[in-house]
Order: sequence, then structure tokens, then C-alpha cells
Amino acid sequence: MDATSCTDTSGYSYTACGGDSAKAGTTVIGAATANAAVSQTVGLISARVSQFSRTAKAPGGRAVAAATKGPMVALGTGSAAGDGDNKVGLWANGSWTRVQGNKSAVQFDGHIWTAMIGGDYMFTKDFIGGLALGYENSQYDTAFNNGNTDSNGYTVAPYVIARINDTFSVDFNVGYTRVDYDLDRIDPVGNLNKVTGDADSNRWFGALNLNGDWNVDSVTLGANIGTLYAREDRGSFTESNTTVVESENIDLGRINVGGRAGYLFEDVFEPYVSALLEYDYANEKSAYDDRVGVVLGLGFNVFSGEGFSANVEGTTTEARSGLDIWSVNATVRYDF
Repeated sequence: MDATSCTDTSGYSYTACGGDSAKAGTTVIGAATANAAVSQTVGLISARVSQFSRTAKAPGGRAVAAATKGPMVALGTGSAAGDGDNKVGLWANGSWTRVQGNKSAVQFDGHIWTAMIGGDYMFTKDFIGGLALGYENSQYDTAFNNGNTDSNGYTVAPYVIARINDTFSVDFNVGYTRVDYDLDRIDPVGNLNKVTGDADSNRWFGALNLNGDWNVDSVTLGANIGTLYAREDRGSFTESNTTVVESENIDLGRINVGGRAGYLFEDVFEPYVSALLEYDYANEKSAYDDRVGVVLGLGFNVFSGEGFSANVEGTTTEARSGLDIWSVNATVRYDF
């Protein structure tokens, strides 16, 4: 076996008998995968909650505004402002995200499944407070070390939405996710046995968004600017071959600027397109460290007029070199 290549018993060839091929998956792609998970969790809470709860995006909100041609709906209800009958909202969301890293020598491919439930209460016509609970599961094939990196996480995140006036609103959420990682790889040196390990991680995050919404007859327009910050502290662990993997801290700070445009059909069905520009003002330097990304979305809302609403959306992330991200999610909400 020479110093520049080695092959395991299955025929898998390494580019080197050391380097990244001899490292645990979290050490090499931990920043990229953690950032993808944070973006999904925070994005689901901010976008999905505000999709149905903030001014002009409440369940039935556009339908009421379009049908009555009157004042904007009350925050978080399907009723006109001042009605205030629907104070409690319950929602559930499921999503799937594919993450693929294509850079030479640090290739990986995997997905994240996320399920979330939430409930909120309208304290006044201008203020909602709520709580979201979530579960995430990720599974990645890490080609650079012929291994796998899997994780399970549990999230708790309180949130608030406040209306500033009939056009603008603010939403804010903070949260904590406990993540457990299971890893394996093939040792490229020596007997080429499978090396296993597991690590625990604590992830903290927060997001703040300013939102604007406008209706022009049946055309619906929206814009938002916001920021998120997250930190994941991953503990040290010892692999099965006695290799010690040091603890690490991963930070992500991001500014988002986005817009959306939709059209309301018969006060019930609203297809829309969206675009979001991301700029990472703080991130963990790694092979996948582009600071700018563009998220393009296509989706639709359905309003029943009886407190029930639903949303389906697909997105793709562009402009991040060597990193491909696609996501599909669906949400249902009921206000009573």
C-alpha cells in the first residue's frame, strides 16, 4: 500500500491514506450540515408561522380582505380586525431537504427530515405568542471517508408575532436543539476496519424578521428582511479505534432579504413565487464556506374560510459553490 492511495476490501479507493479520509464526518462537513439543519429549523418556524400568523398572512386573511375590500384582517385570525373570535391557533409541518456537497475530496450526499408542531394564542389583535416543538433526522453518506454521519435532534422554540400597522409586522423566535450524532468510516490505514463513534451537541438559535405585506386587488405582495444567529457546541468523543475527536463550536450568522408575489383565486387558492438572498456575516470556515446564497421558492396557500389553511412549498438554494440544497415542505393550520 503506497502513501497516495489505498483501497478497502469493497474496492473503494481513497485519494490519500490520511487527511480527510482519516477523519470523522462531523469534523469535515459538520459546519455545512449543521448550517443546513439550522436554516431549515429556523426557516420553518419563521416562514411557516408568519405565513399564517402575521398581518395579511393569517389563515383566510387574504380571502377576507379581498372579499370585503375592507380593513386588514386581525393578526393571526381569519376574521376582520376587531372581530377577534379566533384566538388559538394550532399547526403542524413536515419537510424534507436534500443536501449534496460536490467539491472534490469532500463529497457528501444526504437528507434531513423535519417534523414540527406549534400552538399560539392571540393576546391582543396585534400580538401573538406561541411555542414550537420539533424533531429532525439527518442521514449523510460521506464519500471522502467511505462512511456515514447520522443525527437525531429535538427542538423547543418559543415565538412571537407583533403587528406594527396594517402593512408591517415583526416575528421573533429563539430555540434550543439537542442533537445526537452517530458516525462511522473505514480506517484508510492498517486493517481498513470500520471505525464508529457518537457525539452529543447543543444548538442554540434566534431569528428576527421585519415583514411587509400589500394587496392590490387579487395580487398579493410581500417583502421581508431579517437575521438569524445560531451556535452549535459539539462535545469531544473517542472513536472505536481510540482516536480522540476534539470538541468544536460552529457559528452561523446570516442576513436575509426576500420578496414574494402571489395571486388569490376565488378567495381560496393562492399560488406564489418567492426569492430570498442570504448573506452569512459569520460562518464556520470549511470546504463549503460561500457566504452568499439565493433561495428560490414556488408554492401555494389554501384557505377554507372556516379557520383551516394549508401551505405546500418547494425551494432550491443556488449560488453556493459545490453545494446543492432542495427542500419540500407542507403545513396545515387551524384557528379557533
